[in-house]
Amino acid sequence: MRRQLTAISLITAAATAGCSSTQPGGPVRTAPPQTTRATAAPGATAAPGANKEPGPVAQSGWFTYGHDAQRSADDPTSPPAGKIRLSWTSPTLDGAVYAQPLVTSQAVVVATEDDSVYSLNPSDGIIQWRRHLSSPVSGSSLPCGDIDPSGITGTPVIDPASGLVWVVTFSGLPAKHTLWALRLTDGSIAASRPADPAGSNPATEQQRGALALAHDRVYIPYGGLYGDCGDYHGQLVGFSTKNSAPRPVTYTTPAARAGIWAPPGAVVDSAGDLLVTTGNGLPVNPPGDANSVIRLAPDLTVVGTFTAPDFETLSETDGDLGSTSPAITAGGDLLQVGKEGVAYLLGPDLRAIDTTKVCAGGFGGTAVAGTTVFLSCFDGLYALRVDAGSIGVLWKATSLRPGPPVVAGGVVWAVDRGGHLDGFDARTGALTYTHAITIAGSFPTLAAHGGTLFVPAGDRVEAFRGA
Repeated sequence: MRRQLTAISLITAAATAGCSSTQPGGPVRTAPPQTTRATAAPGATAAPGANKEPGPVAQSGWFTYGHDAQRSADDPTSPPAGKIRLSWTSPTLDGAVYAQPLVTSQAVVVATEDDSVYSLNPSDGIIQWRRHLSSPVSGSSLPCGDIDPSGITGTPVIDPASGLVWVVTFSGLPAKHTLWALRLTDGSIAASRPADPAGSNPATEQQRGALALAHDRVYIPYGGLYGDCGDYHGQLVGFSTKNSAPRPVTYTTPAARAGIWAPPGAVVDSAGDLLVTTGNGLPVNPPGDANSVIRLAPDLTVVGTFTAPDFETLSETDGDLGSTSPAITAGGDLLQVGKEGVAYLLGPDLRAIDTTKVCAGGFGGTAVAGTTVFLSCFDGLYALRVDAGSIGVLWKATSLRPGPPVVAGGVVWAVDRGGHLDGFDARTGALTYTHAITIAGSFPTLAAHGGTLFVPAGDRVEAFRGA
């Protein structure tokens, strides 16, 4: 992996109960957070819930990257569009927020590059608890990379059935990745275990992709650092959420440097298979699953593979096919767009159905609403019609350099890497809202739930709510 008017549209809140008393631009209120530091044990701890039952949480929320296991990034709880305002700004957190916030009715869960996890009150942004898990890795201690310090980068995942938050930290020295299970109620630690794939060099593997929860496992993707240093491989590792003792299941690309690094991570389809896309590989030929869409069974055995026909050129020119994760369309087909901007429409068997150049290069992620796929590209935000076995461009907005989009209340929302939160009418692409915010990282992305947007803003989170 080498290579953002006045509000006139969004979400009308269903009710005014619980609205923040903090007015935009006013003082930020805080409550004394529960703050505890923990250090990863050298081996696995007891199974989650062994000493204390965290209990289930409400079944409605933004529990994982992109809202659901398919990474649709479409929030069904948002009412029709209305006027929107900045509702609250959180206190300053201890590090930059690269991961997408997660949301329940009781908490906004936020992870930072200082290896901390926070629970914010969704009504007013007050810190409910903070758990500092370890010390992040200094960028100067790594052979390459563009995050300093480097702590929690991949988006965690909430299991609403158990009331646990699963998260991976990067810490050192020596550098290592650790998987943690935290109780959503108070941030207490239910379990931890080493999370680095067997035989890997943690100092050259980056955990940027989001975690996925399926089949009583939490799946963790790995790619390389910015600069592609070291002999890393693309890997996906699945750990049991029921018992910390069984050995994890692992998929590793035969080719070196074919990282699984797109922010959405693995996508889980309706059949329960996991779908990932890889980046450039060395040696260039044979491809070794580089620049490929790969279908994996729950035990991570390979079920099918699509390799870009120009995989050699992509590897030679840093043209990663895997700069986004696969998008599952309304008909069950897959749409994949990499850095060269070519869209591949693939059947469930990964057979190519249609291929067309759509933009200057896909970069980050997608959102899916019906037969429309919204795509973040180097040169703007694109709406693609994917229907009847073909791909077409419905509209494009080239006024921004978007992070991965989400859909809420009939509006497509994206954080412009130039420093804006922008909203576009999902049908026409007309700009309906813009607001300046602070940016951290290359793939800034927000979450939506119940009429509110939760937006990372550097080392804070901002909430935008219908008036």
